[in-house]
Amino acid sequence: MIAEVGRYALINAKLRARISNMLSDDFFSSLIKCRTAGEMLQLLRGTPFAELASVYEQTGDLKSVELVLYKKEAGLFRELEPYLPPRVITVVQAFAAGYEIENLKNALRLFFDHVFRKRSIDDAIHYLMRERILTGIPYETIINSVSLDEVANALAATPYGGIVATAAPEVERMQSLFPLSVAFDRYYYRRLTEAVADLDSRDRIIAQRLVGIEIDLQNISWIIRFRTFYNLPYEAVADLIIPGGFSIRGSTLQDIYRSPQLTAPLETMIRKNYPGIAALASVQHADQSSRLTMIERILEQITLEEVHRIMRGYPFTIGIILAYFILKRLEIRRIRTVLNAGFFNLSKERTASLL
Repeated sequence: MIAEVGRYALINAKLRARISNMLSDDFFSSLIKCRTAGEMLQLLRGTPFAELASVYEQTGDLKSVELVLYKKEAGLFRELEPYLPPRVITVVQAFAAGYEIENLKNALRLFFDHVFRKRSIDDAIHYLMRERILTGIPYETIINSVSLDEVANALAATPYGGIVATAAPEVERMQSLFPLSVAFDRYYYRRLTEAVADLDSRDRIIAQRLVGIEIDLQNISWIIRFRTFYNLPYEAVADLIIPGGFSIRGSTLQDIYRSPQLTAPLETMIRKNYPGIAALASVQHADQSSRLTMIERILEQITLEEVHRIMRGYPFTIGIILAYFILKRLEIRRIRTVLNAGFFNLSKERTASLL
């Protein structure tokens, strides 16, 4: 126990220093004032993201810049592994599996576009990350496969081959990767929940709350998108809900799904659990896109509330590690959002609303 507290003392000091050096809200306000994505990237030269400006100068390609950002995000856990207790490494690797799964989904989208939709993927294949995250995934084989059976065989030595094989008939029937995407996400959260369950009691309580809230937010995001884009009956959606949420039960999700105003039950839940951000949920948006953007902002703010709660608590736990990953992930996503807004000439007001 003493040795573990010593480890946490070291990592706590290291990560709090890194967190204090993350890009501030004032810096993002300065980014928004830039006229173009190129100017934004020049402003990033004096930060840990200076590499982005060099990549853009060499390629003139924002997608290449986004690929660098994704590599940075997916590789965060490797920096910390030498300092972590073994059981915490297992949890951190479970989080990292989320990036591996997302990258595998990207490879499968290329395969699907080529095989099912008969589209050219020549321009898109350059933006797929090939570096190993956790597992040796044969990305080139997947992209060049001619059937889902071939993809499943290529992934047989990984945790993902069986998932692809099981979902393949439904993918064929629907002519959509949707069933496979849901199956991958459910696997990710199951793996994460199992890793957290093996922690010591103090760490387990903290991590279960954070993972449970992430599951809550994922379920909310899913059911809103399921109704908005797929118009599935709730009975079908209920079977897709990820178990292990922290505070949102099936009845609340059902109320959100069946409500004429999707955000009304969500607003009630937020007022009860997160009164500090309830005002965000009460803002009315006429169009669907703005409403979904608002919901995504609310979910992000809930995550930040939990991170700040962790950082105010006892310092020598897994909490600071998870808080760092979440804050770093949000920082990178904000950079990506601002750069895309600059590239597509969105107004400063619109860009600010996305942050």
